[in-house]
Amino acid sequence: MAPVLFRSTRDDDAVPGPRLPAGAARAHRRVRRAAARRRPGRAGARLRRLACERPRRAPRERAPLGRDRRHDRGAPAQGPGADLASWYAESAELLLDALDAAGPEDRCWHFGGTEKTKAFWYRRQVHETAVHLADSGSAHVLDPAVAADGVDEVLGALLPRVTRWHAVPELPGPVTLRATDTGDVWTVHPGEPPVLGPAAGSASVEAPARDLLLRLWKRTGPDPRVDGAAATALLEAPLTP
Repeated sequence: MAPVLFRSTRDDDAVPGPRLPAGAARAHRRVRRAAARRRPGRAGARLRRLACERPRRAPRERAPLGRDRRHDRGAPAQGPGADLASWYAESAELLLDALDAAGPEDRCWHFGGTEKTKAFWYRRQVHETAVHLADSGSAHVLDPAVAADGVDEVLGALLPRVTRWHAVPELPGPVTLRATDTGDVWTVHPGEPPVLGPAAGSASVEAPARDLLLRLWKRTGPDPRVDGAAATALLEAPLTP
């Protein structure tokens, strides 16, 4: 499938052009608002961890885009009075600044299995934030096209580099994944590492694109329709960083 077009700059979704993929800035704002609203307790603790994780990783992810990491502010204390929402907002703005100043076709390093351009980081930040938005418990409905692109990123960009993080998934045969709401189809073939290829085999996983995305990132959610040992093996294997 073709990647989602870059078309958003901060708050104006009507502005065309190769900037942030649709929804990047909105997703950051939703996570920030969720972190600010949550009350103490188990859910609040999860949001505090989330609020700290995302910006803490952002300096490392801004570096290939030309951001000087020496000026990044460290995480605040995580006590009850910590202003995590403000810190998240500041860190997210720095990341968005770096993305907005970059050109998607500029050459740069990244850890994925795709062309070494900054477009990888535009895409990566949208899907990183979309998954954490689901972690936050937000009721936001993720655009199915964006979710399908997230599945494509896992299978086409991250799976080829799976040995950076995990053992090679042992698949007894090909697995076809189908997004029931968008019609997108991917077939993963066994290998070291597994790779996308032509349709083959009978093992399959079917679900709406958002549910497929969250399952590939080992999040909870509605169970997909799973048929075959290879499909079960793929879903049980760690695939992402």
